[in-house]
Amino acid sequence: MASPSLTHGDVTLRPLEVERDLAALHAIFGDAEQMKYMLEAPMASAEETRAKIAAWSEHPDSPQWAITGDDGEARGRITLIARREGVMEVGVQVVPSAQGRGYARRSIIAVTEYGLGVLKLGRVFADIDPDNHGCVRAFEAAGFRCEGRLVNNWMTHTGFADSLIYAATTGWRRPAGV
Repeated sequence: MASPSLTHGDVTLRPLEVERDLAALHAIFGDAEQMKYMLEAPMASAEETRAKIAAWSEHPDSPQWAITGDDGEARGRITLIARREGVMEVGVQVVPSAQGRGYARRSIIAVTEYGLGVLKLGRVFADIDPDNHGCVRAFEAAGFRCEGRLVNNWMTHTGFADSLIYAATTGWRRPAGV
């Protein structure tokens, strides 16, 4: 599935370009603090990050976008991951220098509108580490509801981790004022 450009407010999501966006992606995937909520350990090099993103790009049913500001430079990455018919998972990461500015929230809203509207999905969800408070706040601000906690749901590079499951389903509407 081709990734169309999407916008919400002053955030534009454009199809991810591995080479163009590599510095921003490695600022996320090569950083221990950013990767503490991920399955894998931080990537040791930009080449390792390039290979990982390229591998993800081989899944045409799971589009990826660069989160950009007015200058078109990547501030992060967001993806819709195909899980089963009518259901996709949102994954979002923002570079440390751009966190706390609403990029994640606005990007989540844009891909949720695309998923539930254009793609006619019945469910868009996120699987969030309970200690990732910034991510929890972004999904709550985007109008997602917490459906529950799964204990020891993942084996990560730091050990077992719980999951909070947040979702937007058919009938979801962008929260007022965002």
